[in-house]
Amino acid sequence: MKVFLSHCSLDKPRLIDFARRLREEHAIDVWLDLWEIGPGDDVVAKINEALAECQAGLIAFSQHTFSGKWVSAEISTLIHSRIEGNKRIIPVILDDAPDIPPLLKPLARRGIDEIEAIAAALKGERPPKPALGQPSAAPVHRITVALREQPPGQLTVAVQINQSSFNGPALAEIPPAIQAGLQRFREGLPRQLVRQTAHEGRTAMEGWLAQLGRDLGQLCLPGGAGTELQTLLKNSPLGTRYDVVFEADRPEWLGLPFETLRLPDDTRLALHPGVATWRRLAAAPSANPTQITALAHPLKVLVAVGAPDEDKTKANVLDHEREMQVILDAVEPVQQHENCEVRILEVGHPDEIAKALKADPYHVLHLSCHGSQGQLLLETEIGEELPVTPAELVAALRRGEKVIPLVFLNACHTGVASPQSAGFALELLRAGVPAVVATLAPISDAYATQLAGAFYQQLAKTETTRPAQALAAARQEVENQRQKLLSTGRAEEAGLPEYGTATLFLAGDDRPLVNGDVDRVGLKTRSITMLQGELPAWQRGDLIGRRQELREALGVLRDKEGSPGVLLQGIGGLGKSALAGRIAMAQREHHWAIAIHRGEFDLGRVAREVAEALEGSSSKAKAKRLSDPELDDNSRIRLLRELFQAEHILLILDDFEQNLSFGGKKLNRPEVATVLNELLAGTVKGRLLVTCRYGLKGAQDCEVLEALLAEVSLRPLSPAEVRKLVQRLTWLRGQDPQLLWQVVRGIGGHPRMLEFLNALLRHSAGGAKAGGGGSNRLSHVWSRMVTLAKKEGINLARGEVTLEEQAQTALRLGQRDIFLGELVEVARQAGDAEVLFQAAVSNLPVTRDELAGMLGKPSQAVTPHWERLHSLSLLTVMTDTTALVARWTAQGLQHFQSEEEYRTRCVRAGDYRVWQAQNVSRSIEHGIEGFRNYFAGGEIDRGAAEAVGVLAALDRWGQMVALATHAGEVLESVPADNERFAQLADFEARAHWRLGDTQRAKQRYLELLKRHTARAAANPHRADYQRD
Repeated sequence: MKVFLSHCSLDKPRLIDFARRLREEHAIDVWLDLWEIGPGDDVVAKINEALAECQAGLIAFSQHTFSGKWVSAEISTLIHSRIEGNKRIIPVILDDAPDIPPLLKPLARRGIDEIEAIAAALKGERPPKPALGQPSAAPVHRITVALREQPPGQLTVAVQINQSSFNGPALAEIPPAIQAGLQRFREGLPRQLVRQTAHEGRTAMEGWLAQLGRDLGQLCLPGGAGTELQTLLKNSPLGTRYDVVFEADRPEWLGLPFETLRLPDDTRLALHPGVATWRRLAAAPSANPTQITALAHPLKVLVAVGAPDEDKTKANVLDHEREMQVILDAVEPVQQHENCEVRILEVGHPDEIAKALKADPYHVLHLSCHGSQGQLLLETEIGEELPVTPAELVAALRRGEKVIPLVFLNACHTGVASPQSAGFALELLRAGVPAVVATLAPISDAYATQLAGAFYQQLAKTETTRPAQALAAARQEVENQRQKLLSTGRAEEAGLPEYGTATLFLAGDDRPLVNGDVDRVGLKTRSITMLQGELPAWQRGDLIGRRQELREALGVLRDKEGSPGVLLQGIGGLGKSALAGRIAMAQREHHWAIAIHRGEFDLGRVAREVAEALEGSSSKAKAKRLSDPELDDNSRIRLLRELFQAEHILLILDDFEQNLSFGGKKLNRPEVATVLNELLAGTVKGRLLVTCRYGLKGAQDCEVLEALLAEVSLRPLSPAEVRKLVQRLTWLRGQDPQLLWQVVRGIGGHPRMLEFLNALLRHSAGGAKAGGGGSNRLSHVWSRMVTLAKKEGINLARGEVTLEEQAQTALRLGQRDIFLGELVEVARQAGDAEVLFQAAVSNLPVTRDELAGMLGKPSQAVTPHWERLHSLSLLTVMTDTTALVARWTAQGLQHFQSEEEYRTRCVRAGDYRVWQAQNVSRSIEHGIEGFRNYFAGGEIDRGAAEAVGVLAALDRWGQMVALATHAGEVLESVPADNERFAQLADFEARAHWRLGDTQRAKQRYLELLKRHTARAAANPHRADYQRD
């Protein structure tokens, strides 16, 4: 076939090899101007001729695409040919963010490295030119193994290998050897290993599993069928496909682990390259089985997790976070080009599944939970365990009003049937689901996760991939990896031989799930993976635990009649900001606007953030007025109140403790409560989310706010959640278990300190493999903890204590300072300490350029320090360009520098921020940061001078709330005998007066009058004092 490649000349170097491979490897005649237009040729005529002759078009999109006029003209012609002549067009993506014309957006797009997928998608082949390579058509062999109940009550096996037929004798029952092996298999390999030593258990397991495979081979491949199939596999050319179908008249026969079957030469059939297996009930002659109907691209996966809260289920805690992360990682390469979309439900309840299916068509429903032969354990909205039968799940699917081609049951025993029950998978097939991936026995979390990730990676590769093909490739990939680990002596890491556990049930034939020949149909409701603003955008797979708190917070925020906001409260380092980020992404999926405000409350910034969040809403015009710098604060408050009545907007106030006095006893600026109380009292649709180290109960001036906000307290991680986090932190895994858990117990479920410890072990191990180094460092940390515990009179080996008591013990031991001290030493040795300490004095997120400016270095010199500090968990990356030293960490870092060094860094930061505000950003925020830095550095006069300028600007713009707030803040640092004290106090008093707080304004003026009177009396010779 002839294909026109439209591209910008700047991209030609990247496309030459791409075009060459399509020609040589796939016999696709790519028209590339470099090869087709010679000196003196009529360029226009050549291009017109090619556009007319080509049966399809490839359009290379990059940031350069529309820099010239030729490409635009070619694209217009190709779009016309697609509409009028149904010509196949494929966008080829060269970089991350190209512009795609609206008329091409419905089309599937592929990356430049996805040559196989692009070649598979091109249609209408013609005989190739002689110079082109000759494509080979891979042969396909069909092998059917049928377990028939002939005569009634007996078992006969009939095998068809292409045109050859084989039949076994009639048997009264499944052979006893297979029944014995099947019993062990269904008990589960992980459970059997528990009863034996690791080495003996694995060796014995491999042995009896191999024997079960041989026995199944003798049963299922009778009369020379095994030898025939063995010969076929050996003599077929590379690329040959073998479809092996197991049929049975009785449901329980389909529960045999056919994937363990071995040929006479001991070849494991299901693991042979090119072999794809599936099973199905033998259909009656008149039956019309449900076939897979391919849905429009891209591949769409709906994920529901059944993970009840730890205290509401007897089942083991499911590491669903790891599975979610593996699935997201598996499809991430194709998600970049929008060729796969994944939505993960916040609550794994059948009703939520039905709602999701009603809103969007999905190719796959992935259910991850515990299960048994007749039920799945899903969850309710409040985290309770919910047993679900096949009939109940089918009812939910029917309420969704859409056929779903494939259901992936990542739970134990879902493929097992008995004479009394058809089993979960078969019940779904009977209800009309065309394809089900299920398990025949208990399965380890590690294998289930690996297999799911490999399956989706295979399924997302091309639109022509079939479920059986994807599962077979995934099974082979995971087992190959296991064998590699075994060959290097890493048996513990390799895991168990679970390749025979997962299987595919089909009602009909194995067919592709995705139709790439129709216009693209994306999801209307998507899982949000990015978040604008200064909150960590952690995915479901990243955040360990916190599902209980997440559900509780979302329940309040989505309750129309409930509290107008939520307070996330907990000690530093527990993950309040990370949880707020997850809540924000969950609300974005429900089409809420999100405004994020961090640190000290600033009404002007809040107004701008709300305006930006509502830019695409029906209230866009009204919201835009909030950004007007000349708008007075009373008008801002009124507009905010109106917008919170009309729009679903979530305002997040992160690190709210910066507005409270030490210990959270009172609000530093009472006017902040006045604004928030007024905002919340009148809200209808809008909601407030506050993260704070302290609770608001008993805090002065917070009485109304505390009553309006529903408090959700973050607890330390539970023991089970700690185990999951330890498994996720690569350098904690593999440490000496006894010593590791002594340290972990002392830490008390504090995730930030676990991350610190992991970073320490990683950097102390140097080039050692993960989990294999750092033991000396771990011992050193433990000895420091023991020493401090003795000094504090704390018994680290005591018995039952609450999680909260563990966390408080950790804080009493000063473990933050232990770990920070070790990490600071690592940073010092690498030459990163100066960058760390400079970043830590900043209250605002900093960019590399800003840090470089403060340090007087070129920007590129900061980058390696930035990256190493991030890997040490000392620098938290907020956006693509900004990072922050967490407040909890920054406070601890003050102990590792002298007072003089700390003050010097603060002044240096203040100098840069003032220069930045005056010469670059013209930002009031940078001016405020400047005077704060000066005060922290002891430069009171310079801080007061900068503050006067900032407050004067706020006064001019009518921002009275900000004026009162910042004037009061400044006055806490400026002594009463400072020459600018009166001017600063006057700003505060006038702001309170204009806000209607006449009592506070009067009090400030009386204090000023008393000060002036005393000063005049003490200095009768000063005429200026007498005048004042």
